[in-house]
This record gives sequence, structure tokens and C-alpha cells, in this order.
Amino acid sequence: MTIGLPITGIVGAAFALRASTGEARARWIILLAALLAAFLLSLLVNRAGATANAFAVPGAACALAAMLARARAIPSILPRTLATAAALIAASPGLAAIAILGMPQTEARRSAQIRYQTEGRPLCADSTAARAVGILPVATLFAPLDITPDLIATTHHRGIASGHHRNMAAMHDVLAAFTGNPEQAHALVRRYGAGYVVVCPGLNEPEIYRQTSPDGFWARLERGERFDWLQPVAIPGSPVLAWKVVP
Repeated sequence: MTIGLPITGIVGAAFALRASTGEARARWIILLAALLAAFLLSLLVNRAGATANAFAVPGAACALAAMLARARAIPSILPRTLATAAALIAASPGLAAIAILGMPQTEARRSAQIRYQTEGRPLCADSTAARAVGILPVATLFAPLDITPDLIATTHHRGIASGHHRNMAAMHDVLAAFTGNPEQAHALVRRYGAGYVVVCPGLNEPEIYRQTSPDGFWARLERGERFDWLQPVAIPGSPVLAWKVVP
């Protein structure tokens, strides 16, 4: 998604450079050089993608204008419409990527909603529902990656990992715990000294855990299976699920 627009921008800028002369050509050379540098840097550092995308706008606009001109020249309505749509997608590949990559999460969320409604069980509308665990004594929470930032920011608790690229080992351990077997989960929870296991049921991440590992720790815990090292803790007025880690 980050590199899609820069690629389009590079192609568009290259064609614009080829067709330009004089001062305009010099400007396209400068822009293309800056775009190429930013694009290469974005392959190494994701945050540089924002700069690469900004530099890509003029080239992408030229590419889009050229493609739309060709599309409008098509006499038949259906082919012209399809060509126009293809031009828009080609000029903004990141949007198409977001739509495609977001489909599994959307399906996971929809599947969870249907299942919980059928079973008459409450589910979290979004990650903010997890804030209710703020009533628990201060502890380290072993929770899915997506809700951990909100928990750290809005409660007095500590977290294990969230979706940050510099915390890869802890991220792996959280994923391995929820999708692995209960024994593996127990060892990982103990390793981090977590006081509670906390999950917001029905959100994308735990549902993907369940679908990916139907016999994994979270899937079994969600089905109602209990383990002697976890004690259920009621959180009044909230669908969030919490278990105290006991000796």
C-alpha cells in the first residue's frame, strides 16, 4: 500500500520527463530524482513512505490524465467505463490494496458478529470496550496486539506487545500464545509476568486467532474450556473477558 502510489508516480514522471522540454524538463528531473530516492528509502524504512507518496502525486496525476484521455477516446460505453475504472485503480493502487487486504478482517468480524448473536453472547463493538478492565488492580495484561495500545493509553495497566515493528519478539509471543496450545500459552504468560489474560471477543484479531487455530488456546478458551492456571474475572457492564493468572 505504501509503495503503490510511488511506483505509479515514477512511471508517470518518467513519461512526463520524456515529453517535456526546457525548464519543465529540469523540474521533472529534480522531482523524479527525489521520488526515486524516497521510494528506495521507503523500502528500508516504512515511515519514509509518506514522503515518497507526496513526491509521487505529480507523476501519478500525469499518468492518470494520460490514461483517462485514452479511456475517453473509446467509443463504446462499457469498455470506456471499464477503462476509466482501471485507470483510477492504476493511479491509486493503495486503495485497491486496502480493499483486498481488508476483506479477510471484514469477513472475520462479520463471522464473529453472526456467531455471537446466534449464541446470545455479548461482543465488543470496538477496542474501547476493553477499557473496562481499568477497574482491575494494576498488572501486566496479556492481551491481543490490537487492543493493547488502547489499554496502555487509557488504563493504569501495562501491556506485552502491540503492532509496532520494533517489538517483533513480543509480538511473536503474543500470537504464538493465543494460537498455540494451552501449555505453550501458559509458559509465555508466565514468562512475561502477566497478571491477567484479557480479550475483547468478536473483534477481528481474536476471531482470526480462532479461525486460524480452531484448537488453539484462544479458541478453546472462547468455547468455554477452563484451565487451572486461569481464574475468570467478571467485568460488570462490559463484554470484555478477563482471567486472573493464578499460581
